[in-house]
Amino acid sequence: MALTRHLQQNYHYSLQLPPVPAGRDPVDWFLLDVKTGYCEQFATAETLMLRHLGIPARLATGYATGDYDPVLNQAVVREHDAHAWVEVWFPGHGWVPVDPTPGVSPLAATQFPSHWAAGGIARLLPHLTIGAPGAVLGSLGALAAIPPAIAIALVAVLAFIWLRRRSWGARVKPHPGESELLRLYERLQRRMRRRRAPPETPLEYEHAMDLPVLMDITDAVNEGVYAGRWPDRARVRELEEQISSR
Repeated sequence: MALTRHLQQNYHYSLQLPPVPAGRDPVDWFLLDVKTGYCEQFATAETLMLRHLGIPARLATGYATGDYDPVLNQAVVREHDAHAWVEVWFPGHGWVPVDPTPGVSPLAATQFPSHWAAGGIARLLPHLTIGAPGAVLGSLGALAAIPPAIAIALVAVLAFIWLRRRSWGARVKPHPGESELLRLYERLQRRMRRRRAPPETPLEYEHAMDLPVLMDITDAVNEGVYAGRWPDRARVRELEEQISSR
């Protein structure tokens, strides 16, 4: 973390970089000469420096979380959200994302605002804003002249949105064996006395623990999560019996 803070506090972020001089190592040039770069330079430099110190680290590339859209109830990720960061191995926790890019939280976290955060209602109902032009308020007809009616309409719209979200959520039903398998997987992690870290995949967790009891259930979890092939309840009971007998 000291190394991450050093890069964030003493180096500058910029997308406007001159080409690397011929014969110069790009990381050396970034660290010792220009001290300016974008996320790839920061992440690559920290990965190599951590490895030089004997700390396991790897470069990760992908996308940041984007912008939360309260209407769609989704994160909107665009091309400019492309990003690079570092994953560092912490014993007992697995691979943990760390971000040395200036202006970014050093310990990456995924946080979205509340669905009804300040401004959310205004984006859902742009006509019902304080100080709206007369022409816009006029388009509301009689509601513009009766403030209590506007309040009632606002409550009605919010209730409609809430009911629609409940109905959308009700349509998505888990596979019959999904809940049972994931509960069994949670119980097995507690039995191992070391839970899988959030950045750690089930396969990485299996390799780290190196216990035969994890192999079959890890395969089942991977097939369910990544291929949508969840086992039926009979198969889950077989896995539970296998685990109990070991």
